[in-house]
Amino acid sequence: MSRRLQLNNFVTASSKLRYNSTIMGCNISLIVLVWCWLPPEYMTVYGQQKFPRTYETRAFLTQRGYSYLVGTTGPVNLSDRCMRSYYLYVSGSEISHQLKYVEPESEEAETNSVEYYERHPKEIWLALFWHHNKKLLDVVVKGESKTLQETFHVVHANTKCLIIGSAYKAYGNKETKMNYDCTMWAKKEAVKRLPKDCEFIFLKYCNQPKIFLTALESECSDYYIYG
Repeated sequence: MSRRLQLNNFVTASSKLRYNSTIMGCNISLIVLVWCWLPPEYMTVYGQQKFPRTYETRAFLTQRGYSYLVGTTGPVNLSDRCMRSYYLYVSGSEISHQLKYVEPESEEAETNSVEYYERHPKEIWLALFWHHNKKLLDVVVKGESKTLQETFHVVHANTKCLIIGSAYKAYGNKETKMNYDCTMWAKKEAVKRLPKDCEFIFLKYCNQPKIFLTALESECSDYYIYG
């Protein structure tokens, strides 16, 4: 091989190495080159796929049928497994739902996780007001004697799941990170196979996330005529 050809090969190899090591600030090989071209919202520090947050709140809330509570922050109560919400109608800016849940006979049985105790089905009316900025949801509980209202952050919403929560700030050494005390709701077809984006965002952004419902509880149907 001529000296000139050797020099050209060396220059070409050096240029490729320099290009590969500096493109977009990544120290990469050809195998992972494609990852450096992806937008930041699709990457994690481990190079795993990440899902962007979406806010299709109205689309989720106005679907016919039941939505099931499948995940929550912190400890899971026995009655949580039978909690579900049923879409009724839209009136102006109000989206009406009927929330169904099972109330244990005694708080002691619930606290001590007693396997068998008498439970009573309950229903309450919810008026949901979806903000046009898509990131806030007002929930009004219409009781017989009083009305309660609270505003929640929409953590993530699509046609399969809805994650809402109240926000709190956990202070770290370098930055302030926003996390949420959450509840996650899913449509019937998504309970057994929760979409990856719903699971990822719930685990990432919610405090002490617990996904407890992966199949519909047959015993819950005993308390409800439908669902």
